Amino acid sequence: MSNPKDKRMHPDDKRNMVIFFIACIALFFIYDRFISQPQMEAIKKSQEQALSVDPTVNSTVADKVVTRQEAATNGRRVQINSENLKGSLNMLSIIYLWWQKI
Repeated sequence: MSNPKDKRMHPDDKRNMVIFFIACIALFFIYDRFISQPQMEAIKKSQEQALSVDPTVNSTVADKVVTRQEAATNGRRVQINSENLKGSLNMLSIIYLWWQKI
């Protein structure tokens, strides 16, 4: 039996520690190769598809220029008057933001 005051590591413990670290490194590379990389490639492909949308589809929306006064008077708006903030918010954007939280 070994002396409990002896601070040296048993040879079997050293071997087990080396095996443990080798297994951790192997698991990391296996996870990276077979799980993480395919997910990243799928994300990259979906982003490329989203960017490759025909730009002429949304060009009619961007062509219409509205002045600030016209935008403030059109549609339903919520007025905000406080010490630090004064203005209004479009109700459609508030509803959209609220809906995104659900």
